[in-house]
Amino acid sequence: MKKLNWIIMVLFLSFTAMSCDDDDDIKGPEREPATITEVQVPETANAGEPVPIEVSFTVRNECGRFSFFNENISGTTYTIRVYPIYLDQPCAQVINTITETYTFSPSRAGTYTLRFWAGEDQFIERTIVVQ
Repeated sequence: MKKLNWIIMVLFLSFTAMSCDDDDDIKGPEREPATITEVQVPETANAGEPVPIEVSFTVRNECGRFSFFNENISGTTYTIRVYPIYLDQPCAQVINTITETYTFSPSRAGTYTLRFWAGEDQFIERTIVVQ
């Protein structure tokens, strides 16, 4: 009987130790990008100088936070998506809008097309002339 109690205690402590993870309150980045609702892009820029672009996007609740931008570059066309991260805690189920700065860094002069993902097969497109 002592041996059975000892085994139960070891199993209980093992399960308790596994659930004590410091990262329990943050879930990883979403696999789906957030919907971008608005962008502030200047019409012109200078080659070799970073261009800050304000990007507003929605998250599905008050626990949503910015995680990272993802860009796909094809010639002078940039397709930009934003990915959120969610805190793993009770949150008000209210759609929030967050604004973060995306930095566009053109190295050469030319006309660039920036496509910001706005949902299923929808994009907000802006053109910027780099001198």
